[in-house]
Amino acid sequence: MNPYIIAGTLGAIILSGIIGYWQGASICEGRHAKALAEAQQQAIAASNRAALRELDRLAAQAEADALAQQLEDQAYADSPDGCGLGADRVRRLNRL
Repeated sequence: MNPYIIAGTLGAIILSGIIGYWQGASICEGRHAKALAEAQQQAIAASNRAALRELDRLAAQAEADALAQQLEDQAYADSPDGCGLGADRVRRLNRL
């Protein structure tokens, strides 16, 4: 056989391997980029859900604080007639 044919065939095989490797690498990079974009979208969605839950928690906490302040104000507004606690304070404490 002619050595030029062997060298050309070997070169074509090596070249096709290199091209296949490059194409495989670019396909892999594309898959990873797609997976990364999906993960980022999921993380953003989870972050938004957590922020909404935090807003709900803060609103509930503010409502609880306002109710506690209202109860405390009512308790201090009820002045005893003599010594000890007034009747309304005792009733309010018994409800707790």
